[in-house]
Amino acid sequence: MYAGILFIILYIVFIYYKKFYVRKEKSSLPTYWPIFGMMHFVLLNRSPIHQFLTEILKQSGGTFLFKGPWFTNMDINFANFPKGPEFKKIFDVLGDGIFAAESKSWENQRRTIKSLMNDTRFQEYVATTSWNKVETGLIPILELVSETGMEVDIQELFQRLAYDCSCILALGYDPTSLCIELPHLPHEKAFADLEEALLYRHILPEIFWKLQRWFHVGMEEKFGKGKEVIDQFLLHFISLKQQNFKRILDQREDFDLLTSYMRVLAEKGGAPNISEEFWKTLTYLHGALCESLRLFPPVPFQHKAPLEQDVLPSGHRINPNTKTVLSFFSMGRMESIWGKDCLEFKPERWISESGCVKIEPSFKFATFNAGPRSCLGKEISFVQLKIVAAAIISRFNIREKEGHSVCPSTSVILHMKHGLMVKVSKCV
Repeated sequence: MYAGILFIILYIVFIYYKKFYVRKEKSSLPTYWPIFGMMHFVLLNRSPIHQFLTEILKQSGGTFLFKGPWFTNMDINFANFPKGPEFKKIFDVLGDGIFAAESKSWENQRRTIKSLMNDTRFQEYVATTSWNKVETGLIPILELVSETGMEVDIQELFQRLAYDCSCILALGYDPTSLCIELPHLPHEKAFADLEEALLYRHILPEIFWKLQRWFHVGMEEKFGKGKEVIDQFLLHFISLKQQNFKRILDQREDFDLLTSYMRVLAEKGGAPNISEEFWKTLTYLHGALCESLRLFPPVPFQHKAPLEQDVLPSGHRINPNTKTVLSFFSMGRMESIWGKDCLEFKPERWISESGCVKIEPSFKFATFNAGPRSCLGKEISFVQLKIVAAAIISRFNIREKEGHSVCPSTSVILHMKHGLMVKVSKCV
């Protein structure tokens, strides 16, 4: 506690000193200061944090050792590199689920979820429910906007679409956030508050955000309230499933993950394996989606920590449990990985000479993670993206509002800070 109070006092002194006595630093790379480390550089650049990190990695050859304030255990390797104990502290909201689990627990959960996602019935359920949501939710709104000449934040529409589809697939419940009224839903807002708070937990010393949590102030106050809202929201639907457990076992109409997971646990059964061949034929659309995800990965960075001492390809030696951050956002903008045209949007880079989809190694295109932790929902995500894109492109022309500012938000999930305001007109 005393160390935390001392750090806050010293930090206030530093800000005062920085503001009145120190000239602006000439180097674009963070400078190490005694006591404070490089923390001032992060705090001063926290708004465009992902682009800031990209520039640092470009100048330092892809790996940079960040030195945090003294006694805060915040030295970080920003490297193109199990989650480690710090991850569990920061992402405590995830509990012991697959996104936070390690070792045997992770293996068991992944095996079960993989069997569910490979089930033919679940894949058909994804395609059907996604199209129904587009047809009854998204298209009517775009048609109304087109007819009235209004402007609309299309990012908000896509976020509501993703939220509804996620609830349908995970819980078997449609919150209907995507409708003409665009209602306010507390649990939807709670997710956004958690995302923002989780990013600040990465860039602030642990003692600092824990003091915020203790006194119920700042980001941690929003985090606590949001977590409570989400817990109650999820508990409600889990309770409903438990109350109707016998019906769930007897009938086979519901294929959301919660229902399927409960049924597999009861039956201890497996599931068949198929692929969605139709959606794989949309080659150019697939390339355009991959290119979008390369430049704008939904999860822009990932947090790891080595179990044992290791040496990175750059020569940096890292000790056990050193916080190691992999910036997927930066990797998509590296000439050393994608060539001199890395900042250009080129769907063609994903199409082979024979006209088929070109498969890039997961360690190069890491948006869906890589190796044993590759995202199980990758193919389902592409199905949903293609359904939405095909429905919009075939019906509407979308034009960005002139002069609209587009910049990333400060969050562990990559959003546009001011949304994306557009004009919509029907295709003739």
